[in-house]
Amino acid sequence: MSRSDSSTTKQEKQENWWEFCPVCGSKLLNHKCRIVCSNPQCQFFMSCSEFDL
Repeated sequence: MSRSDSSTTKQEKQENWWEFCPVCGSKLLNHKCRIVCSNPQCQFFMSCSEFDL
């Protein structure tokens, strides 16, 4: 990965911080009325009552 590619990835994470797990930094996935971490070891989730979309 070139230097510009890695900086783009870091910039995307900063701009779309709500798409990443606050615990481990993995991508969050939408499952019906829950947002869950894509990292199976993390087990972070938010229910629909905890966020506004």
